Amino acid sequence: MAAPAFNTVAAPKTFAATLFFSGVVQGDVALVRDVLASNPDAVRWAKPVKENDKPFATNETGLMLAAQEGHVEVMRVLIDAGAELNARQSRRWTPLMYAAERSRADAVGLLLAKGANTALKNEGGDTAATMAAQRQDFALARQINNALKDHGLTFFQKGQQASVAPPTARWKKKP
Repeated sequence: MAAPAFNTVAAPKTFAATLFFSGVVQGDVALVRDVLASNPDAVRWAKPVKENDKPFATNETGLMLAAQEGHVEVMRVLIDAGAELNARQSRRWTPLMYAAERSRADAVGLLLAKGANTALKNEGGDTAATMAAQRQDFALARQINNALKDHGLTFFQKGQQASVAPPTARWKKKP
């Protein structure tokens, strides 16, 4: 089995965990706050993977799930409660990668503003910037790339060699 998510704990098999993950996925800020009030460790919970769901399912945190869905207000609540910005699931994806892969610009913006690490790579060697570019969301890729420069990397850098951006990824200068 793959390595567990960074700085997470397996969610307990309780009604509170079910409510927490349901609230996160549905974008129910009040429900997420209620669960956090009685279970502050919920920000570190990783959604359990059922044996029948393997090998495709992964152990996402609430922040990862909220980033996938673009629920920015839920993300704010989780971050303010101490959710790990750079937590990684079993395939090494981060909340920023989930938001970028789904073209969730507001979620990406929040994660970048809070200091998410743009240099991290998943098990395939992709960064959040390359994931956005693969979706042909070049404005989002550029936004991540600008933050990526702060980490000393260049756009589309993968492994030890930088790959060439596809012709459609070349940005035109604004007039």
